[in-house]
Amino acid sequence: MVSKRDLTRYGGAVGGVALAVMARIALSPVLGDAYPLMTLFFAVVATAVLAGFGPTLVAIVLGLIAADYLFLPPFNAFGLVRPQDAIGLGVFVALGLMTATLSRRAAQSRHLAGEVAERRQAEAQLQENRERLQAALTASGTGTFRWDIRTNTLDWDESLDRLFGLPPGRTARSLDQFVSLVYPDDRAEVVRRCERCAAEGADFAMDFRVIWPDGSLHWLADRGQTHLAPDGRPLYMTGACVDITDRKHMEEALREEDRRKDNFIATLAHELRNPLAPVRNAVQVLNMTGDDQTSRKAREILERQVGQMTRLVDDLLDVSRIRQGKISMRRERVGLRSVIQMAVETCRPQIEGAGHELKIELPPDDLELEGDPARLAQVLSNLLSNAAKYMDHGGSIRLSVTEEGGQAVIRVEDRGVGIPADLLERVFDPFVQVDRSLHRSQGGLGIGLALVRSLVAMQGGTVEACSEGPGQGSAFVVRLPLASPVPAVAAVTATPLG
Repeated sequence: MVSKRDLTRYGGAVGGVALAVMARIALSPVLGDAYPLMTLFFAVVATAVLAGFGPTLVAIVLGLIAADYLFLPPFNAFGLVRPQDAIGLGVFVALGLMTATLSRRAAQSRHLAGEVAERRQAEAQLQENRERLQAALTASGTGTFRWDIRTNTLDWDESLDRLFGLPPGRTARSLDQFVSLVYPDDRAEVVRRCERCAAEGADFAMDFRVIWPDGSLHWLADRGQTHLAPDGRPLYMTGACVDITDRKHMEEALREEDRRKDNFIATLAHELRNPLAPVRNAVQVLNMTGDDQTSRKAREILERQVGQMTRLVDDLLDVSRIRQGKISMRRERVGLRSVIQMAVETCRPQIEGAGHELKIELPPDDLELEGDPARLAQVLSNLLSNAAKYMDHGGSIRLSVTEEGGQAVIRVEDRGVGIPADLLERVFDPFVQVDRSLHRSQGGLGIGLALVRSLVAMQGGTVEACSEGPGQGSAFVVRLPLASPVPAVAAVTATPLG
């Protein structure tokens, strides 16, 4: 298919010859028979400069035809009668071809010069990009490498030398040399992963330690991508390493801080619990000795506060045990009604003291679970306590039970402060509280819901929080699997909180 550009070029050649013919005819009264090819040669030169080699050949042929027929005797007929006319046409053709050839070479030279300029510009841009990349790698402490899997040769940059603590000229050139720089405890895993990359074409991703010549230990994060041949065979790997020693030190410091925090919580809980037993005993003694109204009221206050403090201490102990994986539960077949009764008895003083109304909706038939009755009751009592705590005086709490898909679904709903949308997921994290204002402070530490989530998970269930937002109340939905036909007894070990 002829392009529009070609049509323009060849059309321009034809038009140029036509204009040259008309110009020569116009000049005939002045020139007579002299210079019959003058204007036609100008047309050939213009075509060579403007349109290129092919259109110039067309202009030469059309010029020959026009000159022979119109400007050379016998006029208005083809044929040459004078030898000098044949020589003139030959010179016209030779000069035309020479002009076309020179024009083509000039165009080729311009094109080549343009390509050379573009290539130099591209090379300069590439060099600038390399310098920027190297500056970025140096600033970020990143080194790059290339591993030819077929020849087992390594090529890496100076930044990687620094990451391995190597002086210039000591670059590792093979996989074995690279492995020798790795910390002995990590070498076997590094070799195993490299062999897998070479055999299966897998990518490499591992954090490992290296030993510098001065004996210091450093952590590197190594990531490599394996490139495959068309037949699927691994060819080579390109990748990068970055020093993560500081990050590893910070992670270890955080883990150590976490261990210290757990130890502190456990120690604090034990230290707080020690004086509670004699205080409770003293309350019981007072109950047996005094009976006047003032003493009875004081004893009720003292007993209620001791009970609240006991629950806080027990929660602290459970948090510590669960985070350290030291808590276990005994599974047994248990009716959900008895579990709810235990939970309600535990929370009734708190609910009644706040003037709340508790509504319980149970199915006609009792649902049986396989779990630890005490821990299941602890889950529900924590949810009931949470509902009573975050609701104004005289509120309403609803506890309902349904059966759905082989699970017992327990809902604890309140019309309290509600939960913001951004806290619905984090409300089960340790030490997270929805409302920390002083007028709602009920002695909570923000660990009750964290215990709920962990204890429910240990029972094979799930728990979720629902709320329309602040001031709209909240609902906590616990789903627990129903008991299987055959009772089972097994020990379950806790998974850490958070």
